[in-house]
Amino acid sequence: MSVIQIGPFTLDGLIFLAVLGFAAAMGAAILYDKKRGGQAEKRLWWLTLIAALTGRLVFVIRFWPSYQEQPLEVINIRDGGFAWQAAVVVYVLALLWLFIRRRVLFAGIAQSIAVGAVVIVGGLIWMQPWKESPQNWYEMSHLEQLRPMSSAVNTKENTVLSADQYHGKPTVINLWATWCPPCRREMPVLQQAQQRYKDVNFVFINQGERPDQIEKFLEEQGLELQNLWLDEYGLSGQAIDSKGLPSTLFLDGQGRIVNARLGELSAASLQSHLESIRIKE
Repeated sequence: MSVIQIGPFTLDGLIFLAVLGFAAAMGAAILYDKKRGGQAEKRLWWLTLIAALTGRLVFVIRFWPSYQEQPLEVINIRDGGFAWQAAVVVYVLALLWLFIRRRVLFAGIAQSIAVGAVVIVGGLIWMQPWKESPQNWYEMSHLEQLRPMSSAVNTKENTVLSADQYHGKPTVINLWATWCPPCRREMPVLQQAQQRYKDVNFVFINQGERPDQIEKFLEEQGLELQNLWLDEYGLSGQAIDSKGLPSTLFLDGQGRIVNARLGELSAASLQSHLESIRIKE
């Protein structure tokens, strides 16, 4: 999973790289201004703010139906919903305008953006196992230690979580616990998705809690989840090197892990992840 651990804090890897790249770009802009004078630092700051707002706005517009019931979720950037391509387009258009109208300023900002881009690309290469095949969830040995929650509505009365049970469809694996606030907040979103997307399996694997604790939580929240499993020793989190909860995996029809998300999912960010596994079927 692309996450960065800094002491007790866990950050999304891409967001961390974006912040690091921005810091490097601003540092380069400051050095440029000191050597040649100008306003590269100031202009780069405003350009980045506009790019960030554009990226968020494009994402919100694209998945607006998911925000209509709770409009305030638009400002909840913790869901990770962001159109990176839109932000890149803003940078490119700004550079083209500067190249035509303000050559001196263009040089400073272009060099600064290049420094930031090198940092981000280098970080992506370091974090991503480009040459490795996607990990297959159903080939992990820890699955033999999981057991179904007897009170949950399961598609089959299997005692082992296997690929055969889920009929080769794309699957969402959610690792969660009742004591985890983000898990509690996102559970209604996942339940609604489970009811809506019949072409996707949603599997919930509780981490280290007793059945009576889980049953009490489900009853209090009015939740009825299908495919609920117990992971007494939290082996699932260890298997994928998860840094916290909730952790959600997105599998293609062959069980390969296509994407992963650490942290709370909104209806919109969940939908964006689902598109990556549903389109391939």
